[in-house]
Amino acid sequence: MQAELETNAMAKLTIKTGTQAGREIELKEGLNRIGRNPENDISIPEPSISSFHCEVQVAEIATSIRALNST
Repeated sequence: MQAELETNAMAKLTIKTGTQAGREIELKEGLNRIGRNPENDISIPEPSISSFHCEVQVAEIATSIRALNST
């Protein structure tokens, strides 16, 4: 799966490939946890995504992504 992160007035994640291709997800300010597990803030039921895949930190001046090295 490939995804693209846009940072305008509102940050969003756009899924580019896989069964969720075309899905756009608005990211809240602060920490956004992404993964297959429903306990995440954003659950993506895609086989190529780890249970707890990554965290996206959205702030006014910057956005950062941290891989969680999960399976």
